[in-house]
Amino acid sequence: MTDAATQIPKVSQLAETTPPEEALEEELTEVELLCEQRNYSRAQTIAQRLLRAHPTSARVHEVMADVAAARGGHAEAVQWYELALQLGFDQRVMDKVSEQRRLLEQSQREASETEDMSEEGEPQRHYKLIAAIAGGVILLAFVVFLIFVIKGNQPSEIEAGPSRPRAVATRSTRDGQASRQPAPSEAAAPPSRATASAPARRSGGRHSPISAPQQPQRQNLPPVHLTREIGAPLTDQDRRLLKAIGSLTWPGGRNLSGDVNAMVDPFTGYAFITIELPASLKQSVQFATAINMSYRVAVAAMRQNTSIRSLTVRVIVPVTTGDTETVLTVFRGNADRATLDRYLDTDAMPSTRDIWRKVFATTWWNPSVSAENPFE
Repeated sequence: MTDAATQIPKVSQLAETTPPEEALEEELTEVELLCEQRNYSRAQTIAQRLLRAHPTSARVHEVMADVAAARGGHAEAVQWYELALQLGFDQRVMDKVSEQRRLLEQSQREASETEDMSEEGEPQRHYKLIAAIAGGVILLAFVVFLIFVIKGNQPSEIEAGPSRPRAVATRSTRDGQASRQPAPSEAAAPPSRATASAPARRSGGRHSPISAPQQPQRQNLPPVHLTREIGAPLTDQDRRLLKAIGSLTWPGGRNLSGDVNAMVDPFTGYAFITIELPASLKQSVQFATAINMSYRVAVAAMRQNTSIRSLTVRVIVPVTTGDTETVLTVFRGNADRATLDRYLDTDAMPSTRDIWRKVFATTWWNPSVSAENPFE
């Protein structure tokens, strides 16, 4: 790494409006402390607010992953860590994502083993249910048998003994024949005490019978599927933006098609665009080529989609080390529509120095990539 690479100015037009790094670190430390106290709801609220304020911060994405990991959401944590690695490589984040992947595989394996055990125990539960039903039937038959036996042992009316003779009163009639009068026992019986004291119920009276409340019927509702997937398919805005950017050409006439990836958030008006430098490009011209192409990409995106208010352009380059091929981020710059308004209506190409200092609000160049005489 040369001294020229470290002497590249890192100026920003929006430096005055950017929160101090110390304040951001304090809030990130507060999120970590809340996670240790198991106050996950408060920690997630602060982390989401920081994400809206710093959408391109790899550190904020890492903290979002830490909160998800603390709550046991291993799959969500892996996705947040991978986004953080895309914004900036960090070995600490690589270790964290490896650990979360291991925990995710372990939890999936345990869930699979639990499901297998439940399937093996299902026949046993069926046998227990059949045995319980059979036992209930046998018990019911025994109770019915006892009832018949008890009724058969009770004395009947004939076996209860001779009844008392009924008194019969006679009276004379005009024919001189005696007419039989019913005995007091045969006369109409007076109403019983319960019948006499109970008020007669009339249909349509003031008090109607109260029926038992009906139980609500259960409805067969469709199952609800929840997901916390972060990735999403391309929208129409993404496709149109990719088509517009893909029509640009590298030095030599090759289109960007296949070397560009774009994602637009219509709610915030923010776009994240990644372009890949050709592997055949010489390292001595990588700096100027990346800066100039990033400017052209930003202008093309703003022209194509008027809803974009701010964007990030990231430039990556494939690097081969031995038998391993990795992707290295060499440049990242942020710009907004207010800054690019002066360039949208003209086709004049600003200099590399002006693009670095005036077009992009914040700029970063990978210090591990040599940039000799960058602005010449």
